[in-house]
Amino acid sequence: MLIDVIFFIIGIGLLYYGAEVLVKNSSWLAKSVGVSPLIVGLTVVAFGTSAPELLVSTVASAQGDSAIAIGNVLGSNIANIGLVLGLVVLIRPPRSEAKAIKTEYPFLIMISLLLFVISLDHQIGRIDGVVLLILFSVFMFYNIMTARRNMLNKLKYEVEEIEEKIEEEQTEE
Repeated sequence: MLIDVIFFIIGIGLLYYGAEVLVKNSSWLAKSVGVSPLIVGLTVVAFGTSAPELLVSTVASAQGDSAIAIGNVLGSNIANIGLVLGLVVLIRPPRSEAKAIKTEYPFLIMISLLLFVISLDHQIGRIDGVVLLILFSVFMFYNIMTARRNMLNKLKYEVEEIEEKIEEEQTEE
């Protein structure tokens, strides 16, 4: 029992350390490549935090134990939405952005319903996997394009402000 508690504490410490390294290096990557930290967060950090679930699900599927893979995916989603989001809301409720309400929430609901529908025959096959991967790719592409558009609009606004200040200073002279 004591050894389990010790391993649990060590695991929490390693998880914290790994998260710190992931976030720090992702921020460095974004700055060094000149990419928005939001885009890096949507890709590198999202994939980095999902890598353990992907590994467990892949190994379980390769060993013919697809129930573990499905349980892992569903459990991870429930934990991310219920536990993580629930704790965040308890600590400091985030502002709901109109974009998330209009696009991301409906997509989350649609994918959840789609997973339910395709599993009604008690089997999720390769074609189902391809459909889900295509939808995932479309969603990631949409998020990246939206983040780039927002970043460009912000830069355009900042450039316009600087140009106005330069014009004001030139007219004053």
